Amino acid sequence: MFCLLSFLASSTIYSVDIGTDTIRVAFAGNDGMFSVQYTPYNKRFNPNAIAFGVNDSESAIYNHRWYTGSDAYVIYEQNQSRFVENPFNYLTHPKDFPLPGIHPTIASAIVVGANLPELVPKADKVIVTIPSTATPQYRFSLKDVMSLLNVKKLSFIERNTAVAVSYIVERLNRTIKTPTNVMIIDVGAEETEISHWRFSTRNTIINADLVNFQSTKKVSGKKLDEIFYKKLLEKLRKTESELTSEKINHLKRFSKMKKELFSFSENVTINLTNEFGVDSEFNITSEEIGNEISQILLSIVQTFKTPDRIELVGGVSRFPLFNTTISAFYEDIPVARSLSPDECATMGATYYEAIQSRILFGLKLNITKNSSFGFTIQKGEKSASLVEPGTKLGKRVISLQSDQDFSIQLKANIGKNIQYKTTSENINNEFDESFLTINVQGITKLAQTEGIKSSNFIINATFDYDKSFENFDLTSLKTSNFVNGKEKFWSLGYEEYLTDESMSIPQKTEKIVSSALPTLKNAAKKPTIAQKLLQHIYETLYRIKYDSCFNLVTTEDDRINLTAYLSEARNNLSKIAQNPKEIKSMLARIEKRLRNELLRADERRDRPNAIAALQMAIEKAEESLPTATTDETTIARFTEYFNITTIWKLVAEEVEPLTNPVILCKDIYRRANTLMNKIPELYGPKRHVTHFRTAPPMTPEAEKPKDEVNQTETNETTANETLTAVVNETEAASESSTNTEAKDETINEKNRENAANTEL
Repeated sequence: MFCLLSFLASSTIYSVDIGTDTIRVAFAGNDGMFSVQYTPYNKRFNPNAIAFGVNDSESAIYNHRWYTGSDAYVIYEQNQSRFVENPFNYLTHPKDFPLPGIHPTIASAIVVGANLPELVPKADKVIVTIPSTATPQYRFSLKDVMSLLNVKKLSFIERNTAVAVSYIVERLNRTIKTPTNVMIIDVGAEETEISHWRFSTRNTIINADLVNFQSTKKVSGKKLDEIFYKKLLEKLRKTESELTSEKINHLKRFSKMKKELFSFSENVTINLTNEFGVDSEFNITSEEIGNEISQILLSIVQTFKTPDRIELVGGVSRFPLFNTTISAFYEDIPVARSLSPDECATMGATYYEAIQSRILFGLKLNITKNSSFGFTIQKGEKSASLVEPGTKLGKRVISLQSDQDFSIQLKANIGKNIQYKTTSENINNEFDESFLTINVQGITKLAQTEGIKSSNFIINATFDYDKSFENFDLTSLKTSNFVNGKEKFWSLGYEEYLTDESMSIPQKTEKIVSSALPTLKNAAKKPTIAQKLLQHIYETLYRIKYDSCFNLVTTEDDRINLTAYLSEARNNLSKIAQNPKEIKSMLARIEKRLRNELLRADERRDRPNAIAALQMAIEKAEESLPTATTDETTIARFTEYFNITTIWKLVAEEVEPLTNPVILCKDIYRRANTLMNKIPELYGPKRHVTHFRTAPPMTPEAEKPKDEVNQTETNETTANETLTAVVNETEAASESSTNTEAKDETINEKNRENAANTEL
């Protein structure tokens, strides 16, 4: 029993949020700590990118040196053909993967494995956040990715559920007994998910019902990028045919990063003079870019019932026109961004698994949601619906008829609530294709049984709903028939495989993952000085070109000077490659030169999440104060700390772009955690204060023996005599002092009289 408890206590929950541009990992342990994992470069996310070495042969895939995250951008600057962003985007169409000889499942497994720590296979749990409209093909491929990493305890959670759980844990007021209707608008890089949830509480039980859900790719960060790119071509008076592929790629990356500047201003000044010559400086307004898609978003939101509150989440939700448009339509309803826009899904998945595993006590969740899309079974030219879109999820049984072995195919049935559109015209719509083929075996052999009544069999296929992966799995195939007048039952065999064979992992390629990860993890634990220098130079050059936060906190002259400085340092790398001391010295000089600019850029990027965490702690503390049960002194101390924190937050928010902040993001997170940790003190018992006037009498001493009593009396007599002598001496000294003071006073009076006579 003791061994079992020790085993359970060592387990950890890891949640993985795979975004278009970044990967975030959060964890929760049995100690009750929830946090986002930091990367070796002290960041709360890692770029979703992979590359292999410049000097590696493309055919020798087993000997590649792999780079992920920030290190992959070093390869990008040297050779773009060996670099790819978001390999997960190619899981459902592997033939389009740009890296030669590599399956996207292998590349995706390397990216995830590089971000996850060493797992205890039978103890640690991994929960992966997936889009709510992720196709079955994507879900099956993602399971293959995690199987390559030897993850034994795996589950998926849809993004709208993860964000709802994050809202329940961090924002929901559980003291209100009436149901609360909350609309959550999650604007992401690929699509926008709109969910209408009804939350109701009863003691420690929280019921979350998904009332309505819609998803669209017409409103997304990628759509904003396309509009921005077209607007740049219009302002430059250019067409794509007039530009080289290098300039087209530069403009697309430029559009992707520069659109984030609209989070801080309605007008953005664009300067492309260096790339396109004269007359290449102009302004672009937020209305020119976002007016069209904000109206599309509003038209979808209007189909929902009026909620009590609207929450905007997702990185693209920072685009101000979304908030302005929705707030103007819902004048009397609060429209807020109180959750961390980038990390709420990551933390929500961690909270969900912690609640299910009883790590997070005092809370029970009942989540009710219908299917976003349905499933259809195809047998030959005939088809039947297994699950209709928008119906409750659960076990399904369907009857099939045949007199010989046959095959069936499963296909997703898209509902009207999903406006699905692929990002590439060359890729077929995945919802129009079957994803799983099942070969039913044994019917032909049974039909040849002697004495059988009929060779035509009715087969009952049972599909169970798998909550861990939010998918349907075939669990049994059973049939019956009469043989010689007696009814007999048979269980049929079957084999299932992905309809698109290109999605299957090629044989023997699993060794690529097992050989790549140890090198990546060792490099991540302690990067070499040369690796740090390369990463620092190339990542900063990339940020100078495309990072909107870096552009906001620096001037044009700063960026020109920094580019020249870093380019010169990059050109001198070959001269100092064999001298570790010079490499270390150059790294120190570059870090010192870039310290202020990078500090301001990182703080500008991370500050919204940090302020949101502090605001959440302040609101939690404000809700807890009226119900405090402890003594007045503790409440007064807490109130004082709370008031200081409120003022402290106002100071932290007021930061000029070109000045270094006094209060850093790590200080804000620390302040939020300290305030949250002080809340339980409000519900502690009142302190007991002893008043000496009303204190109980001392316990009488035990009676002492006669000899000890005589000795004690002698000691007391001696002590009294000594005390009397001291008192007498003190009184004599006091009298002498009094006489002296009287004499001095008499002399002073005579002197004053003589002085008066002299004056007369």
